[in-house]
Amino acid sequence: MSSVPDELHRSQLAIKAPLFVLGFQYATWDSGHSLQSRERVRPARTGQPQQHS
Repeated sequence: MSSVPDELHRSQLAIKAPLFVLGFQYATWDSGHSLQSRERVRPARTGQPQQHS
């Protein structure tokens, strides 16, 4: 005899586990992607005032 709460718990875990893994992968990809884009946009500081033409 199988109990319904055990089956429900297993099915919830089967759904949550892949979503957790995908969320973790996205978070690590997004943090690396954001760092790269910020480094490309940020101008180098030379200590000299910028001249506008």
